[in-house]
Amino acid sequence: MLNLKKFNSYAIAVILVLIIIALLFKTCSDAREKSEAISSISNLLKDNSELQTYIDDMGREIAKKEVITIPQVLGDSIKENESLDVIETKIIFKTLTRRDTIKVHLIDTFIVEQADTFQVKAFQFNDGWVAFGGKVDSDTLTLDSLIVSNAYNIEMGRERKWRFGKQKRMIYIRNENPHTSTKDVTSFQLPDDKKWYEKDAVKYGVGGLGMFFLLR
Repeated sequence: MLNLKKFNSYAIAVILVLIIIALLFKTCSDAREKSEAISSISNLLKDNSELQTYIDDMGREIAKKEVITIPQVLGDSIKENESLDVIETKIIFKTLTRRDTIKVHLIDTFIVEQADTFQVKAFQFNDGWVAFGGKVDSDTLTLDSLIVSNAYNIEMGRERKWRFGKQKRMIYIRNENPHTSTKDVTSFQLPDDKKWYEKDAVKYGVGGLGMFFLLR
């Protein structure tokens, strides 16, 4: 009975060691795949769909583009914030704010400096999104402040062109500022595509059990 128990312990230890070796092999394989996949990111960006834009009923621009899906193994290659253990989504977008044809009323204003009094034309403008103020003195216009506000509504999800069509991951960016337009969008989605036996908890657990039986 004792020998059978001892044999079972050795058998379990051997099995666990083989599992650990297989996991190590898988890790090396992942590293090779990562190296190959990094070189193909530029191709993914090049082949990414064109940016589509349209204006909603409230005059706000909505930009739409397909999301690039890459394996989680490439997360470190696009992650910039070291405080993140795992990156799941990354969005990069560029906007341009332009306010056409602004009319402002000039107001006579007197400025006193060291007993001297100057008359200038002052102005203020604020439409809720663009605000500025300043003055006109002789042939010089001075802006005292220029403030441009914006707000964004970003949604990511799956959609299909027709009922039985293939689903695609898409991103929508809505500019709340009607004077702002989206010029470019690049977004990455990194799903957790590891199998259950590739999870770190499983690896550490198997390793711990293996060491336990080996040291018995």
